Amino acid sequence: MAETSVIYLFCEICGEETPHRILRGSISSDENAGFDGTVQCVPCGSVHSAHLDMEKPVKVPAIISEGSSSTKTSMELYPHELLRVGEEMMWDGHNLRITSIESGGRRLDRAQAEEVSCLWLKNYDTIDVKISVVEGANTRSQKLTAAPDEEFAVGDLMDLGRTKVVVTKIKTERRMVYREGSPVEARRIKRIYTKRVNERVH
Repeated sequence: MAETSVIYLFCEICGEETPHRILRGSISSDENAGFDGTVQCVPCGSVHSAHLDMEKPVKVPAIISEGSSSTKTSMELYPHELLRVGEEMMWDGHNLRITSIESGGRRLDRAQAEEVSCLWLKNYDTIDVKISVVEGANTRSQKLTAAPDEEFAVGDLMDLGRTKVVVTKIKTERRMVYREGSPVEARRIKRIYTKRVNERVH
């Protein structure tokens, strides 16, 4: 058994659910999926035997959008897995974001997988970040493609095509950031404000 194999179980020593390393035993993947064996709590190191009945995944209809195209598919999720609009998830090697949850003809903000009649998602490998560029008395807008976890900060120098700009402030979902050295992930940004700092790059 690989040392990195872990399952989450309740630990009486820690008093909460914690990751446990599997020392002996295995996880079955048939209709009666479960685990029987010996485990060790990662945080406290206590060793004990364990039995775990695992839920059989359910197939959830899904529609994944990427740009102007959409793909119908199905996703295998655990029945009681809680899904939320706005939540990100990895599937088939791609980062996706849930945009809508349909259950019994209604649109919900959250639902367990077994309640979902259709899950709407969009490809979230990259996102468009809106940028305002001040050039003298004029201001223009454009978009920059970035990974959701790419960070931007006030004071950053950026090359936008042949124009070099400096970030002056960043508008997030909740506030405006003016302070230098406070990085913000692209997924949190509503707009980046910049100003041109020199002549066009040759």
